[in-house]
Amino acid sequence: MFDGEMLVAEATETDLDTDIPPMVTFEEAEQASKSYLGFEASIFPGCLVCGPEPREDEGLRLFTGPVPNRDLVAAPWTPRAWVADENGQVRPEFIWAALDCPGAWALHGRTVGPALILGRLAAKCIRPVAAGRPHVVMAWPMRRDGRKGFAGSAVFSAAGELCAVARATWIEIESPAPP
Repeated sequence: MFDGEMLVAEATETDLDTDIPPMVTFEEAEQASKSYLGFEASIFPGCLVCGPEPREDEGLRLFTGPVPNRDLVAAPWTPRAWVADENGQVRPEFIWAALDCPGAWALHGRTVGPALILGRLAAKCIRPVAAGRPHVVMAWPMRRDGRKGFAGSAVFSAAGELCAVARATWIEIESPAPP
């Protein structure tokens, strides 16, 4: 993908073999979401995915919070109609978006650390995500290597069906000044 002449993203096929922790329930995700760190400290408050500023008709509002006694974050997600195609299925770009930011919050854990930006995202859509139906988004840290952090994320139906999975590389940056 280009912005004018500048390359801003590229896609290649990759093997997406990652261990997925057991899903948390929709109710556990609701509880975890109440402890979302971005409510108190977000350097990207207007983010389409995790920003607390966009209204429901403008953002996904995925507030992934730490799950007690688990090394992961989770949030409930009932996708709105505006992210869906004519058949009521969430468009792939919004599924990829939902798999994005939660990985950074998983790497933060229970405290906000240095700002993280996405370096690489590999994702696989496994089954359709229906708009208007409850889902669970969760993410977990995988490992760290210097300023790089690696995280997994997944979208499940509330019934426990895996809908999508991703693996991301995050890069620690110097935090910009708050807006």
